[in-house]
Amino acid sequence: MSIRNFIATLPIALLFASAALAACPREIDPAASKTLAAATAQNNCRTPEHQGYLLPDPSCTPGATNPTVTLVVLRNPSFRVRDKATTAAQKAVTYDAYDEKHPSNNRGSHQVCEMDHLVSLELGGADTLDNI
Repeated sequence: MSIRNFIATLPIALLFASAALAACPREIDPAASKTLAAATAQNNCRTPEHQGYLLPDPSCTPGATNPTVTLVVLRNPSFRVRDKATTAAQKAVTYDAYDEKHPSNNRGSHQVCEMDHLVSLELGGADTLDNI
């Protein structure tokens, strides 16, 4: 294909790309989350260490993704994914499962730790307990 033909077809390609993006969901559907493996334990979770870093127990935190976390959603200035599928109170149960003390006043300059997602939210991770 010559450069001239390529340039001539570019507006058509952009039109199809725009239509595809318009069809993408603009909000996250918490019910669309998919676990990567079955969580086989809900307590007595262990944190194995690898090269000085604590890792989540795969039997408690197998990870999960959400296909509705798309590029369109991530680019939306009002993008918010946290606390859509689980509440802060539900997530607090994870401290107990890992036998960790839940720090009080764990915010701002007083924050001493943060529970994180195995699959990052920005990479399409789900905000569900099996991913925290």
